[in-house]
Amino acid sequence: MMNALTVLLLCLTAACAVPVHFPVEKTLIYNYYANVKAEIVEPAQYVSQFALVGQLHVTKDDSDPTLSNAYYVKLNNVKYGMYNGMVTEHYRPIEVLQELGDAAQQIQEPFMIIYNENGMFQGIKMPETESGWSRNIKQGIASMMQLDLAHVQMQTPMKPHGFITHENTIHGVCQVAYDIHPKNPTNAEDANVFVVTKIHDMMNCSHFVQRIFNHVESDKCHMEPMDDMTTSARRVFEIKQQDNDIIIKRMVAHSTISYFPYNGRSEGHYLSTNTTLDLHSVVPTTGVPVMAVNVQNLPIIRDITFNKPLGNYALNAAEDLTHGRHIVKLDALVPKLKNMLVEAADYLEEDHLQAKEPEWKHGQTINRLQHTMTYMDLASLEQVYNAIQDATTPKEITMKNIFLKMIPTVGTTAASHFVRNIVRKHKVTDDIALAMLVKLPIHVKVPSEKLLVEMEDLLKLSNVSPQVKKAGILCFSILIRKTFMHQQSDTVHAVLDRYLHRFLDHIKTEESYEMKMVYLMAMKNVQVGNIEKLLEPIIRGEVLISDNPFHIRVQAIWAIKKAVANKVEYTHNLLWPIFADATQPLNVRIIAYDILMSQMPNMQRIMNIYWLMIHESNNHLYNYHVTTLKSLANSVDPCLVSVREMARKVLRITKLRSENTPLSSKHIVDYMDPMYEHGESLTNSWVLDEVTGMPLAGYVEYHTSVARKPADKVGIYWNAFGLDEIMQIVKKELMGNSLESLSNKNVQNLLIRAAQDMPMKRSIHVDICITLNGVVVLANHYDQNSFKNMFDDTNLFKQMMVANFQEIMYENLYEMLVPTDMGLQGVFSTKIPQLWSIKFNNLRSEIKAPSVNMKFDIDTRIWKHGEYAMSIYNPIVDVWHSVRRATVQDVALPVQMSVGYNHEAKSLKITMPRLPINKLSNTGIRFYAKNLVTITEDEQDVLKTCCATCHHHTVVTANEKKNYHMVMESKDMGLRYSMSIFDCESEMTPMANIEEWHRVLSADYKNTWNSKVLQYIMGVRQKLINDYISLQMGNCGKLMKIEPSIVYPTSHVDMNIRVNMEDLDHIHDKMHALSSNKINLRGTLDVKAASTNESVRSWDVNVNVDMSPGHVINNFKVQITRETPGEKKLKICVDAQKNYPVVETDPLKVATTKEETNSKVTVTAGFTDDDKCVRDDMMIMMTVKGEMSEEQKTKMTHDNMHGACIKDNQNPQFLTRQGHVAKTMNCIRETIQYTTMKKYTINTTYKKVPVRILSLVAMMEDYVRASYLPYVWYITDRAENGNAKVVIEYSTDMSHLYAIVVTPVSGYQYIEVPLQQHLFDGIVTHTPMSYPQWHSVLDNTRFSVAALHKMSQNQAKICTIYPQTLVTLDESVMPFVVFDKWTLISGDHIDRTYAIFVKSVQGTKLAVRVYVADHEMEIVPNEFNAVVSVDGNVIEHYEKGVIVPKDEPKSYVFKLTDSSEHLVVQSQRVPVMMVWTSSSVTLMLDNSLQGRVTGMCGHMDGTHKEKVPQVYTVMNI
Repeated sequence: MMNALTVLLLCLTAACAVPVHFPVEKTLIYNYYANVKAEIVEPAQYVSQFALVGQLHVTKDDSDPTLSNAYYVKLNNVKYGMYNGMVTEHYRPIEVLQELGDAAQQIQEPFMIIYNENGMFQGIKMPETESGWSRNIKQGIASMMQLDLAHVQMQTPMKPHGFITHENTIHGVCQVAYDIHPKNPTNAEDANVFVVTKIHDMMNCSHFVQRIFNHVESDKCHMEPMDDMTTSARRVFEIKQQDNDIIIKRMVAHSTISYFPYNGRSEGHYLSTNTTLDLHSVVPTTGVPVMAVNVQNLPIIRDITFNKPLGNYALNAAEDLTHGRHIVKLDALVPKLKNMLVEAADYLEEDHLQAKEPEWKHGQTINRLQHTMTYMDLASLEQVYNAIQDATTPKEITMKNIFLKMIPTVGTTAASHFVRNIVRKHKVTDDIALAMLVKLPIHVKVPSEKLLVEMEDLLKLSNVSPQVKKAGILCFSILIRKTFMHQQSDTVHAVLDRYLHRFLDHIKTEESYEMKMVYLMAMKNVQVGNIEKLLEPIIRGEVLISDNPFHIRVQAIWAIKKAVANKVEYTHNLLWPIFADATQPLNVRIIAYDILMSQMPNMQRIMNIYWLMIHESNNHLYNYHVTTLKSLANSVDPCLVSVREMARKVLRITKLRSENTPLSSKHIVDYMDPMYEHGESLTNSWVLDEVTGMPLAGYVEYHTSVARKPADKVGIYWNAFGLDEIMQIVKKELMGNSLESLSNKNVQNLLIRAAQDMPMKRSIHVDICITLNGVVVLANHYDQNSFKNMFDDTNLFKQMMVANFQEIMYENLYEMLVPTDMGLQGVFSTKIPQLWSIKFNNLRSEIKAPSVNMKFDIDTRIWKHGEYAMSIYNPIVDVWHSVRRATVQDVALPVQMSVGYNHEAKSLKITMPRLPINKLSNTGIRFYAKNLVTITEDEQDVLKTCCATCHHHTVVTANEKKNYHMVMESKDMGLRYSMSIFDCESEMTPMANIEEWHRVLSADYKNTWNSKVLQYIMGVRQKLINDYISLQMGNCGKLMKIEPSIVYPTSHVDMNIRVNMEDLDHIHDKMHALSSNKINLRGTLDVKAASTNESVRSWDVNVNVDMSPGHVINNFKVQITRETPGEKKLKICVDAQKNYPVVETDPLKVATTKEETNSKVTVTAGFTDDDKCVRDDMMIMMTVKGEMSEEQKTKMTHDNMHGACIKDNQNPQFLTRQGHVAKTMNCIRETIQYTTMKKYTINTTYKKVPVRILSLVAMMEDYVRASYLPYVWYITDRAENGNAKVVIEYSTDMSHLYAIVVTPVSGYQYIEVPLQQHLFDGIVTHTPMSYPQWHSVLDNTRFSVAALHKMSQNQAKICTIYPQTLVTLDESVMPFVVFDKWTLISGDHIDRTYAIFVKSVQGTKLAVRVYVADHEMEIVPNEFNAVVSVDGNVIEHYEKGVIVPKDEPKSYVFKLTDSSEHLVVQSQRVPVMMVWTSSSVTLMLDNSLQGRVTGMCGHMDGTHKEKVPQVYTVMNI
């Protein structure tokens, strides 16, 4: 009975047992084929490929009883082949004929794969001495061959099923999906054959990525970033069931890594491996492979994840990605590197502005230099430098500069040591040392604690300049960051903690403020290690650092911005009390606000700020908040989508406050190319001094974004007190301008007394920090003394200067190391270096002040050849297979000219040589993009033995190249302008190029705050980037070039310009506030022939402008003459006149005259033998009438009854006996509104206009019409032949435009064309216009353009004194009875440059006294008019005008004019204008005086909206 039960159990066990992978006592021989490709499919299929062919033997091993299922696996008779080139229609698999070399024989050594009793993979065994590259290949084979047979439902016939499990693979632990189904159930031969398909995504495996290096850290994106890469691995097993055993008949392992950049619109690059095992035979086991060591003593390698590189190519060189397979010969690298430096220097001397494909290897010299340097140890680098350091010739200097600028970008330990040593030993200049230290840390690829210790000397550099010492500290702090940036533990690493406390100690103990700031910025660079906890006492104000604790406090708050990015609660607890405390300085509150707002999206946080801001009294902080919300609400950055949604909601409930003073603000402008998912943004923050209105602090940040991965590229952060004094120093030192103080001691003493009641004047204090890639690389502090030192050498001009400057920066430097399915090393890289070269070959200056003669020979080049590549290592022959896309930008911007300025003649002469041609003759830019398949580092030229027709670098081409060339020869400049699209396989054509220009210049996907200038700048930037990366599939080149003309050979071109401006007030009986001027501009252009040096073409331009007193009648005449020997003269004449109405009453009274402007323009052109204008040839006559629109008239009628100005006029406090309009800002705004002409009627008559000009006008008309087609409405009106009419009307608020265009062939209207983009904005609660609605294209019948510009841009303010009323500069109206003694209404209490006093006379009249420099003017009303005296002398007939001094019309102290019942006093020494009547005194002050003035008008800073200004009086002055 017991025996029967035992037999039954054994039978059940056998039935349920998991079959083993391979049968016992048999050797399975498989045909082994492996194929590895780096390839591209579109526009044509090209591959860089190698293949292996051999046999794979699998034999059961029973030597170790503890291992139930152990198998020896051995590759036999392996051969290889390589190919690099195009896959044709008749492409056949590459020939695999080459025998393995000695170094590659390791892969034929046996290894052991072990499974457990359930058939699950356990591990492998192989000798520990086996090379890493061979181990990885064998681990790859083991990874491919594993099968989870425990979960496969063995049954006959096999039923389809599947499951998901996790397996240990060459990429780490992966989630694998199994699919099991019979192969072909209808075929009897395959009845017992089933197929197992395994699929997994390699990117989701635990160790797919070995290491990623990016010299730029990406910022957080609130939207999932785009991943341009896809991966997939697939195994297909054909398995035959034989009783309880199985035999794997066939296995195919395929994997692909694909790269589709720029939103999938550029070419796809692929890295694929394919391994096939076909069962050749099953033979009895006659013996097992013998391993070199006792297999039982070998440990089981249970983790078959790809082995990372452990060694280096040389001592402290780059990681050895070949695992010892590649042997570096340092002796050969040194001369190789020198030759590359020669090649790089030669490249800068060559002409690359040619319409031909650039040579890849030559163009990639910068990347090749960097790659070669990664193999070198410290001694080799020093050997190269020792050979080139004593450079004397320009070429040698260029080589030296390139070498020194490249070293910091190499990223190896050897390169870091080289930089440390060369700086420490003072072997380079301070400028070069500074540049090297700035770039070094962000390029270190494998940071370590060991490297930190070795680089610690940077913290204690001695006998170096302060700038280098600071750079060393900041450099080291970035290295700390890179070493510990991935630490996740709350426990701070001991080394990190030591450095942070060291920095903190320096902050507390350093004597100089600047060094405290440097160490604080060093802590900012570190970011990790809980720096916020260390800086918390400083941030809270509990610990005061230096004599300027608020500055240090602001910097400490800024320093923790990134450190607390994910610590929302902690940040609130730390910074909210500071932000909400109204007693804190403005810049402290704003930086706290910025940090709080940076932790978005957070609706609770933004609503907390909203509720606080409702009751915020500080308008600077409130406006900063509103402009921040508007920037976020209107941003087009996809990374800010969630933040944008929140900002828009909050902005819709945020009230806008009406202010007439400049306020602190933050503006973000950005654009995004939605087609290719790249963009740029600029953030501009301004914190203004609440007293002076001058910038107090702020920053500018430049960000880029590609594939929704934003990066902080460059930032300038500054904090400045005393900026007004700095501006004075700049004017004095650079321009020679100096301020003149008052000479009257009594007035000076009064201003000194007044200054004591004003806030204390702050001394100069300037902090500047510059960031690159998000880290601080420069931190400078300037005070009163150090700032002045910047100008010590400004007057030392060198008569001869020769310079040779090169700089190299990587725009993109990215590297990802990944294992492939076969256990081979893969490298994905993007390298885009930029080399800027400026060579001053010959710069001479001859200065006999104020005349100057200079000669320029400046060679400026930009060399930008980048590439992205997918590479895989071939250890069989020690080469790399790659597929690449190379992009090219070559820019040449030479300057070759002589410039002479004659001060006496007021003339400028410029001579530009054309011939003979030299390297400075050509200007232009070339773009090119192409794909390649390459085999690199084939030092033994193995490729030729495998494929005699193959090349190491093969350009991918579809053999369908298109070329377009456009050329224009200019006889007038002796130049040839050309534009070419060449070797183009993409869809780019000249029309496609124009279409692309239209797309990028449009307002779509641009946030510009309604700035057209910014819109077009962004469009040009967008186009340049698109041209460089050349996103269409296929190769394509573009060339834009300017060169000397071949058709019109020219020796040189002479250009002369002379300007003369004359003040004609003295010839008129009466002066006017707007002086009568005569302006003459004469320009000539003379083109000299190359052969005879005689003039072959000349142009003469004569411009005359005559402006009558008051600029009521303005004449403009232009005569342009072109002379060509043997031809008649071409004469073009323009005669224009513009008339304004004469205003003889109060200028603020509207409708007292006919409000209109009239212009007439006549253009004639034709050929003649004399110098007279041609009247019987082409003629165009235009009349332009400007007038009020109907909308303006309707609104004016309303405002005359209900407007703000009529209310002021009805106020008894503003009533005067002359009946003048109240001089308030309400009335001034309304006057500007209704004297600005919003409707223009243009009537044109023309005859004999050349067809070319008519075609050009028609083209422009069509372009405008097409751009605004939705607003076009066609009408039936037509004009007579030779006539055209255009009516343009602007809406009152300048938001829309209406137009009617009528020509002989068409008629149409533009209806409600928007003049601005619609921006999300807050709630407008104020009805008065804060600024006058005016634009420079509009006519105004009352005010000058300069005054209108100041008023519309809020750059000037008005103050008016009435006998019993005061209107302050803050627009506050308050009762004030003017005393009968001199009362200061406005004066400069800082520099004491001017003072204005007023006193009451005769009860209701006002006298005024003005002091400027050493002069004074007094106006005292009498019974009839006034008595005017200057410097104590009564001026007779002052109505005709007074100017003091008499002989200085361009720099007068006083100019008094009688204008429309008012006396106007102007000065060119101070930015103040006064308007006097016996009943009022009105001042117009420039905003530059904010905070510098005192008196009854106020300080211009908003403090006197309700508070009465301090009164300063004196009986006698």
